[in-house]
Amino acid sequence: MNELAPRPAWSIPFVARRLGVGLAIGSAIAAAAALLLWITGAYRLDAIELRAPPLIVLGLPLFAWLEELIFRRLLLDWMARWWGRTTGLLISSLIFGGVHAMNPGGLSLAAVVGVSLAGLWLGQLYLQHRRVVACTAAHLAWNAVLGPVF
Repeated sequence: MNELAPRPAWSIPFVARRLGVGLAIGSAIAAAAALLLWITGAYRLDAIELRAPPLIVLGLPLFAWLEELIFRRLLLDWMARWWGRTTGLLISSLIFGGVHAMNPGGLSLAAVVGVSLAGLWLGQLYLQHRRVVACTAAHLAWNAVLGPVF
């Protein structure tokens, strides 16, 4: 019942393409989410401030990589092997959303659903590329755009 495709070999072009894809998709979706919230009046943009504490900026790539390693490479892979891709993707995304309920402002149904949907998106990106490179880059871009930028 193994529905997972084999992992592609590492190479500089492979990593570069997936980093580019992840950064582009993550930035675009985060900006679109902020725009949608702004249009509906749920978000007010006074000014874009690109200043953030250096420790946060340095930690963003590490935390994005660790979360993708845990939730996609380990949890999603394990669940997909046992229960299939769709079930594994759904359950790991719900767990991802639930864990993020501990974030500041994350303990609401809307926040958990939103992060769970992001988990679906990141999980599908992982399943498509079979490496955490693209989903880590997308996760990093999402965090960077919605955190230090918006």
